[in-house]
Amino acid sequence: MEKTVSFELHSLTNLMKRESESSCLCKFHRQTDLTDMQSRIIGFLHRMRAEDVFQKDIEKEFSIRRPTVSILLQTMEKKNLVKRDAVAYDARLKKVRLTPKAEELVNSSEQEMLRFEKMLIANISPEDMACFFRVTKKIRENLEENRQAPAGK
Repeated sequence: MEKTVSFELHSLTNLMKRESESSCLCKFHRQTDLTDMQSRIIGFLHRMRAEDVFQKDIEKEFSIRRPTVSILLQTMEKKNLVKRDAVAYDARLKKVRLTPKAEELVNSSEQEMLRFEKMLIANISPEDMACFFRVTKKIRENLEENRQAPAGK
């Protein structure tokens, strides 16, 4: 059978989920009552802490829909992990920032994410990684174009 991109990506996703479930990161999530996505959002907000980050930035970064991000942020607010603050220049916008509680979790989470990333890219050359990112960028663009195309096209 000929290989397809969709099958390979699906298969890789399953393997990555299985590996991450057995990792220290999963134990960390259980201990801290965080989901994988909450942990990733915390990492993103930490990396972007010098800039104003809004819900739409999180939607774009993780390719997830607005209602999903709204629910995630509401849950994270209840857990005292993020705060949403109004900005002076637009009353409709609320920037998202980490609470001190979330900042404390950053180092532990990032160390395990780095270990997982190193495991994923072991024995892959920088040139192959550059090619991988060019290809996945194009796949992402194709998917986004298709989503925005009118039905029937």
